[in-house]
Amino acid sequence: MNQGFQSYRVNFTKSRRQVTVEEWFTLNLAARKAGLEIPTDCCHGVCGTCEVWTKQQGLVRACITLVSEDVEVQF
Repeated sequence: MNQGFQSYRVNFTKSRRQVTVEEWFTLNLAARKAGLEIPTDCCHGVCGTCEVWTKQQGLVRACITLVSEDVEVQF
């Protein structure tokens, strides 16, 4: 998996799932890797549907937030 990218743990606290992903993953992609589906409506112009709360950064959009550290997501 590692080709020069840093890896981080993403812990989905409510779902009790954890994955390790590379730094170029978004939170949405990390959720999919964990078998979870964060609701998105990007294709329908409803921006903000994918907002999730993280312990590290507060409220963020999962579709554009890159994993840049170990992170806890309330999802």
